[in-house]
Amino acid sequence: MSSPNVVCQIYFLDNEQALAKNPLREEKYGAKRRFYSCKNSKYNYVDYVQDGSKKPLDYVDYSGNSEKSTGVFNADGLLTKDQRKSIKKALSETKSVIWHGFTVNNSFYATDISFPGLGICRVPQGGNH
Repeated sequence: MSSPNVVCQIYFLDNEQALAKNPLREEKYGAKRRFYSCKNSKYNYVDYVQDGSKKPLDYVDYSGNSEKSTGVFNADGLLTKDQRKSIKKALSETKSVIWHGFTVNNSFYATDISFPGLGICRVPQGGNH
């Protein structure tokens, strides 16, 4: 079986109001929502993409490649500290669902593993989309 050229996985997390209405969903997804919404200032999604995991095993350990990614970027290149701060603020204030995911190109399946495709999409203005 041949390897796919690109693997893309996209997920979403309900907004806080929807999670609060269902204790089982809050229990299962509440911590993830706080991680992706950057409500946890010590360990959150933007910092993970920028610096790597604080957990014992992360992508770098799994792949054996210290070049997990080059950091948080958009179409114009790497984001500044102020731009990352702005994204964290928008994510923490949004009332919408949060979409997250990743893409991996064909080199992920090769011996020399690299992961250049990790980035963050722009949060819509107003955060109510």
